[in-house]
Amino acid sequence: MKNLILTTIFLVLIAYSFGQEAKVTTDKEEYKFDEIIELTFELNAKFDSIDIPDLQDFKIISGPNKSSSVSIQNGVTTESETRTFRLRPIESGRLKINSPIFYKDGKEIQGKSIQI
Repeated sequence: MKNLILTTIFLVLIAYSFGQEAKVTTDKEEYKFDEIIELTFELNAKFDSIDIPDLQDFKIISGPNKSSSVSIQNGVTTESETRTFRLRPIESGRLKINSPIFYKDGKEIQGKSIQI
């Protein structure tokens, strides 16, 4: 019984430490040239700091706006933090947005970049 409890605790700790997922999302995939883009950087964990990528192809209309959430479901706590920007592209065409680097407990966490 003692081994079962220790194994369960160990598995929960592993899942917690490796379960962070960084996401880069926009409110849609295709835009007209003058449309405002809502860009969100999210990590499904509370992070220590964030290194925002260069957004040189865009004019920042507003942001970064910070939000965080905590939910508890069936005894499992899930935390999430986001940074949201409202942007307008400077040029037309396909534009790449890189993921920021999130820092949590001395580790770097980075997601995939997106193209719009």
